Amino acid sequence: MPKINPEVLKTLTNKFSTPAEIDEAVKAIPQKDIKAYEVECFKKTGQTIMNIAALGVRGEFADKAKTLLAAGFDPNRQERAFGNTTLQLLIGNEDFENARKLVDLAKGKVNLAIADKEGKTPVILLSKMGTKNATDFACYLLSKNPDNLMAKDRGGLRVDQYAMVLGNIQLLEALAKTGKFSFADMDRELSGLLQKVSINDVLRSVSIEPSRAENAQQNNLVDYNGQPICVLNPGLEVIDIVAKRKKVSGNKLRSLKELDFVDPTKLRETRDIKSSISPSLKEAFFQQYSGLSKKSVLQKCEEGQQQLVTNPKLKRNLQSQSWTSYTQNSANHELKSGPLSFLEPGDAAKAAQVSKASHSSTQPFLDAFCRKSQQSQNPSVSFDQ
Repeated sequence: MPKINPEVLKTLTNKFSTPAEIDEAVKAIPQKDIKAYEVECFKKTGQTIMNIAALGVRGEFADKAKTLLAAGFDPNRQERAFGNTTLQLLIGNEDFENARKLVDLAKGKVNLAIADKEGKTPVILLSKMGTKNATDFACYLLSKNPDNLMAKDRGGLRVDQYAMVLGNIQLLEALAKTGKFSFADMDRELSGLLQKVSINDVLRSVSIEPSRAENAQQNNLVDYNGQPICVLNPGLEVIDIVAKRKKVSGNKLRSLKELDFVDPTKLRETRDIKSSISPSLKEAFFQQYSGLSKKSVLQKCEEGQQQLVTNPKLKRNLQSQSWTSYTQNSANHELKSGPLSFLEPGDAAKAAQVSKASHSSTQPFLDAFCRKSQQSQNPSVSFDQ
């Protein structure tokens, strides 16, 4: 029976423990007892040890994660309340820098297909967020060839369908390159989705404020560690300001110009308010506001959605890219040894006529590209170039 050291466990379950403290605590744990500490942490907190590290100071997470991963702590364990792994927790907190560091540090050990209690895989979660940073990270994860891409969450939608609803053309193009989505009947599918799913509902379901600036890091303006702004007034007040270029936000910001800004990380370390006052943090904060886009996340999604509805060339390009990627990703595909073997794999999608009768083994995928109309009576399938 493993013996749990209370002091070691206390360090591991304190999100404000420093990387050096985490390192010392881990050194005191025999390799065979790592899982026992994971189990005990879950019993006491409902969280995982890796998740607790992710909830601390952002600038310290990578060092903590490196230590914990090297010791054998599992980044794929899920916490009790929502079933989030560490990757999902970091994504949900919009800490994409550390999310990427975790994937890189784990060297293939992070499972990109795990779903939370609402059925959201990391890529589905990202597809529902609609922000530029979330989309960039989703494309990065897609480059890792994650499993379970066709999964649906409890809302009954896949990653490609959420991308359609939010008009996320960048993500749709990345999904097309996986060769797993045909986008064959996008007009009908998009029309059906828009009748039952709204942009606002999707964004708010993952705690994204639709009115915030499209390039904001989070819903509220935050400091360099992703923490709310703390100002020195009689109550050492934490200030929440929605990250959008609106008159009400500007008025609130002007009222803060005479106050000192406090660096909470430094305050935690020094316990001294005076030495924790940070003019550079104050300057960076106001620069952050002035750099916000006047376009909201909602407006960006509406513009992308309108392009999907009105631009047939865009839809044809998605279909063509999907077919090209499908043929390239299939090493033993019929197209490489059958009637179209004279074509290079990348040229298969550009073929003007593809005989359905000659490709029985690829019939299901070919059918997905067929337009369900009177033209389908024609014995061949036409691909738009």
